[in-house]
Amino acid sequence: SRPTTPAPTAPAVVTPPAPLPAPAVARPALAVPPSAKLVTEGRRVFLDLNVAVARAEVYAGPRLLGRLPGGTRLEITGHIPNAVRGELIMHYFDARGTKTVQKVQVGSVRK
Repeated sequence: SRPTTPAPTAPAVVTPPAPLPAPAVARPALAVPPSAKLVTEGRRVFLDLNVAVARAEVYAGPRLLGRLPGGTRLEITGHIPNAVRGELIMHYFDARGTKTVQKVQVGSVRK
């Protein structure tokens, strides 16, 4: 049940399909990366995304502030303490698990 002849043919059969999944994995990276605009409605703060994401994580520097469910409009009101002003780092994950990082300015914007 263990012939030695198929062993040399198995690598030859495995090698041609190996390059095929690589372009398939690279295609989502060529799609539009998620980017958000900060929108304030009263006391509530939202991120409006140009594409839907599976989930998102909010960081302030190395500290994880919270995880958000997916969608195109994410409410981050509860994840922004009053002490946090400046830059939030958003990690977006699509359905395939591809991560995109974006920095969002929060707080007073000088004109």
